[in-house]
Amino acid sequence: MKKLSTAILANLIITNRKKLSMTQQSLADATGINRSLISRMEKEDFLPSIPQLEQLGKVLGFEPTDVFTNGIHEKKRNVPSPMNIAVAGTGYVGLSIATLLAQNNHVTAVDIIPEKVDMINKRQSPIQDEYIEKYLTTKELDLIATLDGEAAYKNADYVVVATPTNYDSQKNYFDTSAVEAAIELVLKVNPDAIIVIKSTIPVGYTASVREKYHSSNIIFSPEFLRESKALYDNLYPSRIIVGYPKIMDDIRFSTENKAIRTIANVPMLEQAAKTFAALLQEGAIKEDIPTLFMGIKEAEAVKLFANTYLALRVSYFNELDTYAEVKGLDAQAIIQGVGLDPRI
Repeated sequence: MKKLSTAILANLIITNRKKLSMTQQSLADATGINRSLISRMEKEDFLPSIPQLEQLGKVLGFEPTDVFTNGIHEKKRNVPSPMNIAVAGTGYVGLSIATLLAQNNHVTAVDIIPEKVDMINKRQSPIQDEYIEKYLTTKELDLIATLDGEAAYKNADYVVVATPTNYDSQKNYFDTSAVEAAIELVLKVNPDAIIVIKSTIPVGYTASVREKYHSSNIIFSPEFLRESKALYDNLYPSRIIVGYPKIMDDIRFSTENKAIRTIANVPMLEQAAKTFAALLQEGAIKEDIPTLFMGIKEAEAVKLFANTYLALRVSYFNELDTYAEVKGLDAQAIIQGVGLDPRI
């Protein structure tokens, strides 16, 4: 018997609404469905009637049959049977990743704050994130939290490092001490584990810690998350990127390629990177996620330049707003007109 998938419906509404540049209110006006119900559908919290579903399909351009599946919608696992994963840090990055992966794997979240650990074990979110709060209380997650990093890392296949790295703009310096403390403890109790750095770090940092600790099992995967929307952005990611010591097919990289072959088991790390990406894909709701594998420094640079571009975009529109105010213009109208250019 076919069932309506709230996850597929939510994804269709959100994706198609944004493609059409519609707000929830404009969609409500076009379909005659109350805006609060549309909001609940996007949160997978409301089943529409067939007439409502048909109206949504008509406005957003999908067939009502697209949201029905045979029983529970399941994805084929492209990774080994449930893995042991530890996550260091339970901020937005760490807790969203832990929640995502705990749908299909045994996950242990590690933090140094007892109150946060207690809340997670009581299925309460220590941070404000609607989807994390919802998943902790309504989903069957194989997730525990602990203060004991040594015990958590000892039998882990993967350790995701998502500890904070505060940036001091005056000194032009990242405080990576928490990242290195986690790496040191992992290498002490389980040197065979694959360590995936998710924390924000400068370009070249991963290579430096691989050299510092004489470990080739450290790779990097940038995150592209918004605060309060972290789990949502993991469920519907714009892309997945994993960096590992990749051999470059270009004579310019011959010296670096030689060094990589000397110190790293490249085929093993390539497989580890692909397995980690598959774990993220498996936990996501979105299908056909663009997934890129590249060198570690390139992956670090993607994060750097994505952040820089977003900051420039904010600054640009702040300048536009200031100009409009000085000239007595309607800033919102200008932003709307500029923003409709697909190149922008």
